[in-house]
Amino acid sequence: MNYRADIDGLRAVAVLPVVLFHADIFNIFQGGYLGVDVFFVISGYLITSIILSDIAAAKFSFVQFYERRIRRILPAQVLVIICTIPFALLWLPPDMLQEFVRSVSRTMQLRSNLFFMQVTGYFNDSNLLKPLIHMWSLSIEEQFYLLFPLLLVFMSRFARSWLLPVLIVGTILSLGMAEWGIRNYPRVAFYSLPTRAWELAIGAILALLASRYGRLPAKGLLGLLPLAGIILIFGSMVMFDSTTRHPSLLTILPVTGTAMVIWFGGGNDPCTRLLSFKPLVGVGLISYSLYLWHQPVLALGRAYSIDRLDVFMTLALIGLSVGLAVLSWKYVEVPCRTRTKVPSWMVWSFGPAVVVCLLVFTKVEILRDGFPTRFPQTVLDAMAAKPGYYNVAGDDCSARQCVIGDPSAAPSYLIMGDSHASMLARSFDVALRAEGQAAIMSAEGGIFLTRETRLQDVTPLERAAIPSRAKLLEDPNIKTVILAGRYTLKFDGRPFDNGEGGKEYRSVISRSDAQKVELQRLWRDDVEFLLGLGKRVVLIYPVPEVGWHVPVTTFKRFIRGSTEDITTSYERYMQRNHDILELFDGIGEHSRLLRLRPDRLLCGATSPDRCVTRRDGVILYVDDNHLSTAGAELLVTHMMREMSR
Repeated sequence: MNYRADIDGLRAVAVLPVVLFHADIFNIFQGGYLGVDVFFVISGYLITSIILSDIAAAKFSFVQFYERRIRRILPAQVLVIICTIPFALLWLPPDMLQEFVRSVSRTMQLRSNLFFMQVTGYFNDSNLLKPLIHMWSLSIEEQFYLLFPLLLVFMSRFARSWLLPVLIVGTILSLGMAEWGIRNYPRVAFYSLPTRAWELAIGAILALLASRYGRLPAKGLLGLLPLAGIILIFGSMVMFDSTTRHPSLLTILPVTGTAMVIWFGGGNDPCTRLLSFKPLVGVGLISYSLYLWHQPVLALGRAYSIDRLDVFMTLALIGLSVGLAVLSWKYVEVPCRTRTKVPSWMVWSFGPAVVVCLLVFTKVEILRDGFPTRFPQTVLDAMAAKPGYYNVAGDDCSARQCVIGDPSAAPSYLIMGDSHASMLARSFDVALRAEGQAAIMSAEGGIFLTRETRLQDVTPLERAAIPSRAKLLEDPNIKTVILAGRYTLKFDGRPFDNGEGGKEYRSVISRSDAQKVELQRLWRDDVEFLLGLGKRVVLIYPVPEVGWHVPVTTFKRFIRGSTEDITTSYERYMQRNHDILELFDGIGEHSRLLRLRPDRLLCGATSPDRCVTRRDGVILYVDDNHLSTAGAELLVTHMMREMSR
């Protein structure tokens, strides 16, 4: 194959947006994750070109092919994992260390995509702290490398004329699976080879066409087509975000853009000259190492930092990633690809030996348990704080309607809201059982009660819950309706910033003033509707947000030598929730309306201007805004006392 500097430049176009996306800065690249899709097309094109070239020269060998793949992928990957392990042991709490150790094992088994499919969605905020979450895409490629050469060699020998039709049909089927899967099983669709294979196959089709019919760079007006491809790629990265269905038919846009650059580029057109710019080519050359390094560096930086990383620190970590990428490219990638420096016998002996050693490491029992003996019991107790979503029967009340309380009693309570309602499930369940009463918990539908809203960020689950809630309210046995939710976040759209360094890792939802007013009107109408039905309404005011993940920050402070309790500003709480407090207070007095103020339980007790996260040595939060079972029990006890009074 003739070397094309523009393809290395295209690699830079792929990797830099991915780095910026994982860095969580510069919101213009909310679709920066599409860089992985660009890589998939490039890989499909290059790998197929190499195999077809070897087949045409009658020198293709599976052993040599897989040796080249090992040389290309394994050394730098193993280096990054080995360098990450000591910091993970020092800085990751037990549950995160457990997951990290499992992710190392699955990465070495070429199936980290299947592992992360089981444990997390790609766009979850918690992934910012997972050092190896990005290895899923390498597993996709590795699985492709295992299977595709077999098909290519077989078809080339026995059914050469059918190879192109088979690739085209396979591409269409894979794309169809992706579109269906992302609508029905989005996590499976995102992480699976069958729903990603079409992107690699597009590159393979280009390589096959080039090998059969030749490929000439575009000239004249057609020379603008590669530039149009780059515009498609960047336009997609600007338009896509975490809510966009992907992979899907929409993913055709960046994939087509990549294909246009590969097929029409390589000549004297403006795009090729741009992509051949030496600094861009340099980034492309280190793109694999940069992709490997950036996520562990960013994740471990966040794991060590108590406060959310600011732009300066994030850019410093990106700079460190680039430096490490240059070193690993120069001293690991390049030498390991050279047979004179690393002979074949070393690849086939040391390669498997290192993989086996890492797999043995992941089987060490104390590591699989998260190595808890690193920390004192107080820290372990903080890390063991449990959410109250599960009722006594073990049902997850954040994902479905639950019946709680005495199973022999007809439900007379209905609690509605979002996760700030479901976090009360277990404590309220226990309290109701003690009184021989029961309740229905509908916390899977968010804060919207009986009226539809046209906001785009309302999930299908929330929309589906609205008519079912309205039907529940028709039950004459339901005498009391309890409302709880994270209203400020939903109405205002802004994640919490405690003003002292603690900020949420959450995307900002853009809310116009008109939308905020409409949301408040809908909610107030619902409350008045409930009162008009003759229901007793218990209105739980906003729970103080923290900004820091309380158990994790307790752990981080310990590894820095501090045992100081986490507190936040009461004034900040009042400022943050001003509009909601005003809305709730504005409903006016009513004989069937009971107001509960969690802030009066959690703020001003030890200091008049601070809100606490621990009481009597017990952690009251399970993350940065949800109460633990201990915190929920405190609120539920107060609620039961006030309702009986």
